[in-house]
Amino acid sequence: MRIRKVAIYARVSTEHEAQLSALENQVQYYDDLIDRHPDWVLYR
Repeated sequence: MRIRKVAIYARVSTEHEAQLSALENQVQYYDDLIDRHPDWVLYR
């Protein structure tokens, strides 16, 4: 198995509460995606 270093890019345009929630949702989506690929390692 070849290990792949991956990065995520998540952003919002403002600091309003709804936008911060959207940011959390984006990060969670990518965390779940990376969890489903054992050959992916998040590059921090």
